[in-house]
Amino acid sequence: MSIKSQQSRTKYAINDGMFAQPRIIPQGTSLVTAITGWRGALKTLLMTYLCVMDMKHGHKVKSTEFIKGPVKRNGKLVVVQSELLTFDSILAMDEDLRGCIIAIDEVNLWFSAMRTMTNQNQIMSKFTQMIRHRQVSLYYTSQRFHSIDPSIRWQTDLHIACRDMFHSPAGKELGIGRGEWLQYVAIDKSGYLTGIPYEISGDFTTGILEARPLWHYYNTEGSINVWEAMAKVEFKRPTKVIDLMGEDQGAEEVPMPSPGEDDVQRMLRAQDRLREGG
Repeated sequence: MSIKSQQSRTKYAINDGMFAQPRIIPQGTSLVTAITGWRGALKTLLMTYLCVMDMKHGHKVKSTEFIKGPVKRNGKLVVVQSELLTFDSILAMDEDLRGCIIAIDEVNLWFSAMRTMTNQNQIMSKFTQMIRHRQVSLYYTSQRFHSIDPSIRWQTDLHIACRDMFHSPAGKELGIGRGEWLQYVAIDKSGYLTGIPYEISGDFTTGILEARPLWHYYNTEGSINVWEAMAKVEFKRPTKVIDLMGEDQGAEEVPMPSPGEDDVQRMLRAQDRLREGG
């Protein structure tokens, strides 16, 4: 297979394929996409490509990795760029996220399956459940799908597994260099796109993407602040008191009996005897 045939295949597999984002994520809808693969599998590059395509078609993108580069829009060359996504804005569920496409690199560092019951995971779980109401779409990358919090995995619609073609038999035969071509397999996990979940249909889409044109759109050496990811999140919650007793259902007050006259006289005589004996 020649590089020219690969380029032709890329054109149709990526731009017209199963996850051609301008068609799949129209304004006002939501989609959760997982991008997985081992170290150096070009996961972030694929997420960058999808974000660039979305920005080309007018979507606002907020990303943990800064994305910027030229695209052709209506025959003119324009520069698109993402806005910085902070995790404080996710944890606070900022209204500014409404209508955005959110891109999170290495999401497992923030919302790991090992931290399921932590406050930040519970917030992210609720956030992903409400994305349809907020008209938000989400891309996230992780080396392993099962390293991610189970509630986020459950909300995932599209799962794309990546690898660098440098490691493939075809890549070695063609002399492809490291990081030059991306190979992917995509499944419709939830049935959101095809109407039939992957576990029933078993269908998948494969394709390749030339990576070199995207190298300058993001910083492949960028890293996430792991200390910030490990920060403990605490809630300062309002307290609601529910009175199950009701106004007239409180404990009945029992009055203490008053001492009788004979008891008082005995107490006075005892005090007199104590004074006389002293």
